[in-house]
Amino acid sequence: MARVPPSEWVPHVEAYVDVTRPAAQHFASVDVLAALVNKDKLTLFDLVSKMEMYLTTTDHIVRSRGFLLSLLYLGILLLGEILCRMSLKCLDVNTIATLSDFFISRLSDWHALRGGLVGCLALLQRKQSVGSIEIADVKRLLESFLHNVQVQPLAAADRKLCFQILSCILDQYPEAVKTMVW
Repeated sequence: MARVPPSEWVPHVEAYVDVTRPAAQHFASVDVLAALVNKDKLTLFDLVSKMEMYLTTTDHIVRSRGFLLSLLYLGILLLGEILCRMSLKCLDVNTIATLSDFFISRLSDWHALRGGLVGCLALLQRKQSVGSIEIADVKRLLESFLHNVQVQPLAAADRKLCFQILSCILDQYPEAVKTMVW
C-alpha cells in the first residue's frame, strides 16, 4: 500500500502539539494519524521518527522552558492516544517491547506522566491476537507505577487512568502481581 508523504501528515502532529488550537482540532489530528497508521499508510516508525523532538528531551535546561516542555508533554500524549486507537492493529513483539520500555520510562517523569499513563493503559488493553505486552513488562510497569506515581495529588482524569491501569493489571495479568516480591 502506498505511504502518505510526510507533508500530508506532519501538519497533524504540529496541530496536536500546538496549544493554541482548539481541543476539537487535537482530537481530529489524533483520529487522522491513527487512521493512517491503521491503514498502513503511515508506519509507526516514521511517525515516531518525525516526532523525536516531541518525545525525547532529557536536557533539563531545555525542559525548563515552558514551551518546549508542553511540546514534550503533548508529543508523548499524542503517541499514547494514537496507540489507544490502534487496538486492533497487529504489532510485533519488538514493537510492543519498545513501546513498553518507552511508556514505562515515562512513569518516572512527572512532566510526561499523563502520556505515560495513556500509553501504558493502551498496551495493557491490547489483545494477545494483535500483540500484547509481555508479563515481564507488566511487572516492570507495575513496579515503576508503584515506585514513581503519586496518585493522590493528580487531577481526577489522571487518577482515573491510574485506577484503570491497576484494574486492568489485576483483571488481565494477575500472575504479574502474584509473583511480585513485596
